[in-house]
Amino acid sequence: MHGQRGTPVFFAALAMTALTARVEASDPVERLAAALPRLFPAATLDYAVVGGEPGARLIDPTYEQRRLGFVTNDVVLAVDGRRLGDSSQFPPLATPGAGRSLEAAAPGDDAPPCLTVWHETPVRPVVLPPALIAEKTIDRFAGLPEAERTPMHLAVLLANDLTYSKDGFGVVLLPDAGSYDDLRWRHCANPMPPPSEAALREAATSLQQRLPEAISNPAEQRRAMQSALARRQDAEAAGWARNLLISGILDPRARENPHAIDDELRAYMETTQRLASERKQRLAPEPRIAIVAEVLLGQLESPGMEASTSLGAGLGLRVRPFPLRGARWSSDLDRVHLLVEYGREQHTWEGPGGIPVSKAELQAASLELVYRPGWHVRLRPSLRAGVGRFTLEASKPDSPGSERWVTSFDQTAFGWIFGGALDLLYLEQIGLRAALTGGIRMLRYEDAPLQMNGWRIGTIVSYYFGW
Repeated sequence: MHGQRGTPVFFAALAMTALTARVEASDPVERLAAALPRLFPAATLDYAVVGGEPGARLIDPTYEQRRLGFVTNDVVLAVDGRRLGDSSQFPPLATPGAGRSLEAAAPGDDAPPCLTVWHETPVRPVVLPPALIAEKTIDRFAGLPEAERTPMHLAVLLANDLTYSKDGFGVVLLPDAGSYDDLRWRHCANPMPPPSEAALREAATSLQQRLPEAISNPAEQRRAMQSALARRQDAEAAGWARNLLISGILDPRARENPHAIDDELRAYMETTQRLASERKQRLAPEPRIAIVAEVLLGQLESPGMEASTSLGAGLGLRVRPFPLRGARWSSDLDRVHLLVEYGREQHTWEGPGGIPVSKAELQAASLELVYRPGWHVRLRPSLRAGVGRFTLEASKPDSPGSERWVTSFDQTAFGWIFGGALDLLYLEQIGLRAALTGGIRMLRYEDAPLQMNGWRIGTIVSYYFGW
């Protein structure tokens, strides 16, 4: 990145003779020293190249230079928007006093013109893939005040995040203005140094490779984004919006319009806000109290008889107990509920010709533990297990063909319940959740040679209230 005057590596890179290299190397140094002689004595500078662009490198910054934010190896590339490597942007150095015009026009040595600097960061961030850096940078950019959400600002943020991560350097304007000034950046550093512009193109390529379709035309990409928005495919729409945002800042001329990416940014913020809200509602524990209603299709199996399937209903109360705050497993305990429920089912067994031969009413009072993992999925699951007290009252005709039924079995037993549920609908605004539920139950009546197992499936609706 940096080449020092007179080194063999520098000469080989430029493929010049030693004499030519020394003559060209001196130009940016002399121009900077002539433009701001009190701030940049020639003895403190050396020639450097940043991505093919010549500049003046600080060898050992003076006190005044450090006070403005310079560090060793910083490379000054432009003064007030004029590139040091472009002789046409500076007056001839032979003109008496011409080199002091910039310094003389400034309010004083403490306030020189803006300097475009290739600056070394003291702490190098963790190296990440360009597409992931772009996503994080766009998210940070979207959180800025509206006045600062401009194409130039996004280009600067993203380019620096990428080059800092890769090389430890980035572009800055010194002295620091204290807050972002879009006009100052567009005047002094647009286009940005070659490594910054190359980093933007690399990020655009990486993001485009992650799109669901290989579409390069911006108009078609906007149509794809609008289609995803209409289908409420927020993750896909956000991907298209990210790509359009980066594509919209690749051309330095586009950065001159502060509103060039407003539509894409608005779409991106809309989708990411919905995604964040959806993620929050999926991961957040439910309120502590809920009324639960179930409509079930249950089956009972009895030895010597065919299985009976019937509709049933249940009503209960679900409570999320307070966890042990600070405990090692407090986050998991906070997702455990206690479910107290009462339900009833009516079963009928038929004989030849469809004539009822036996009826049974099953009443169940159960206590279950319900665990809902904190998974970020659309159909959020839950697991349930517990014990129930089952009262079974069976009856049969007094005699074959009789319409009079007599009780043949009336017993209570304890049994096990195991099952789970999968969300179908969650309306956070009104605290309503609907899920598909299913499970098995195992019970045995000790006073009679009767074991009754079965399954149940149905819909469970929970209404949350409280806190």
